[in-house]
Amino acid sequence: MNKLLLIAAALLVGAPLLASATAYVPRPSYAGVYQTYNPTITDYFYTTNYPESYASLSNGYSSQGTPFYIEQTPQAHTIALHRYWKGAPSTEHVYITPDQYPQDLVNVTSAGYTYQGIAGYIYPKSLVDNLAPQLLGGMVPLYRLAKFNGANNDLQHKFTISESEKNTLIGQGWSFDHVEGYVPRWTVNAQFP
Repeated sequence: MNKLLLIAAALLVGAPLLASATAYVPRPSYAGVYQTYNPTITDYFYTTNYPESYASLSNGYSSQGTPFYIEQTPQAHTIALHRYWKGAPSTEHVYITPDQYPQDLVNVTSAGYTYQGIAGYIYPKSLVDNLAPQLLGGMVPLYRLAKFNGANNDLQHKFTISESEKNTLIGQGWSFDHVEGYVPRWTVNAQFP
């Protein structure tokens, strides 16, 4: 009898609270981006597809972990990160967001790169810079760097979310292209804020 009274009282008292509660919205599912590197052709390869990453190991690539995470599916305010490939002699993968850097699309198209699809989704730089920086408190910049070897016309691109790694790479002759966008502040050893 006491249990029944407690349940009835809870329902009567809690009814206004339940009506004003916000709906549960699950956290978007992020995908780890696997990074592999082939020193023979100086190519960094990024994918959220583990079998694809694993298959690259049989083509001279070595695993370099999961340096960052991206959205697997389009979310509000995200833009697609597109993957392109260029074969020999200047073998490389490049990842671009033509929605915010249209010149990158012109560059890869005119240089003979082949489109390989959408790698995932990131938050555009303009969202943080101009519109809603407070919405992305749990996000970090995704830095894109490039290194060109004029002796063999080899171009390579690398991503990092670490400002110290970015600065180290610049000290090693890499050039800073731009912030490609923003990605979740997530690593293997950390949790979401």
